[in-house]
Amino acid sequence: MATGCVVPEVVYREIPGTIGGTVSGLVGGGLVLTANGAEDLSISGDGAFAFLTPMQRGESYVVMVKRQPSGPAQICSIEHGSGTAGERVVTDIKVRCSVSAFEVGGTVTGLAGRGLVLHSGAGERVSVDADGAFTFPTP
Repeated sequence: MATGCVVPEVVYREIPGTIGGTVSGLVGGGLVLTANGAEDLSISGDGAFAFLTPMQRGESYVVMVKRQPSGPAQICSIEHGSGTAGERVVTDIKVRCSVSAFEVGGTVTGLAGRGLVLHSGAGERVSVDADGAFTFPTP
């Protein structure tokens, strides 16, 4: 090495990565995800998301739904929501939401006669000829 040359010292350090993914099917409001129970993230619509807290290589993570969306009520499920942070940013967490379906029905008692027709707010009709349970066809 020639005299008078300065050789820089190279220091390697791990750069922490983040964890995230995509949300699809979200039409309601109020969805909250949590990472390792330590960081909450409010989600307002479809698209990409990422938690702010960096993850060190080798650190385990678990992403869960802390609060399901409402207005309309939805159920969101998570794929690839747990793992170990590697040398890269985690972007493969999938959150898929769908509208909850409810059956609408009831019980008729004290019916004297025939020809009772019940109407749902969605325009469906159910004919009832005797006491008993009924359910509209579309949940």
